[in-house]
Amino acid sequence: MRGCLRSGVPMSKPAPPSPTPARPVLIAGMYHSGTSMLAKCLHEQGVRMWSDEWGQVSDEKQEGREFCECKRLWDINQREQERGLVKLRADGMGYNYVPSLEMRQDLVGYRKAREAEGVAWGAKEPRIATYIDAYTGTFRGAKLILCLRNQGRVAESRLTRGHGTTPIVTLVTSLFTAARCLTRLNEAEGVDTFLWVYERTEAEHCRQQAALREFLGMPEFDYMGQFKRER
Repeated sequence: MRGCLRSGVPMSKPAPPSPTPARPVLIAGMYHSGTSMLAKCLHEQGVRMWSDEWGQVSDEKQEGREFCECKRLWDINQREQERGLVKLRADGMGYNYVPSLEMRQDLVGYRKAREAEGVAWGAKEPRIATYIDAYTGTFRGAKLILCLRNQGRVAESRLTRGHGTTPIVTLVTSLFTAARCLTRLNEAEGVDTFLWVYERTEAEHCRQQAALREFLGMPEFDYMGQFKRER
């Protein structure tokens, strides 16, 4: 990846390391790949992943449950999805997608509004990976975590939870999205990227957590306490 993958303090004393990243954190990936868990951990540990002004996204299938996503950003992605600009075709697989002007304007406005909050912040929504072109253009200087998971397990999880897509559709969409997102991130300037992998042993996750702490600049960041161990 290009870039690094990876007040009031008296002048006489060195400033302690910041407990939260100074730049926005984006979390992207396919559904059921660990995006919600990471976003929840970050939010609880000082990085505001959804805005108090717009609230969280409600789960239509489970009353009372909310995703770890900012409602305004979800709405921006939803409008772009409804424009139908990304097509899964055997001859192109959507690589010719160009973000709409409305999408770019919405994201610029969103970033300005979040920065005005004056706190460490970020955003998570799986479709960030689908519309990565718009995000790399608007979120220069951000840190991006791309969550990857075995596509077969993603398909199994969506089927088990009754999300209405056949496993083969999930497999194709997941593979396409991950490949395209990685291609675009490799070409992007100014967005530092961390690849976070769901299926790992506990020891491997401990090493991954240490690397993620360094990437975020958060020495105390911990996700292992909430991670669902694979059996």
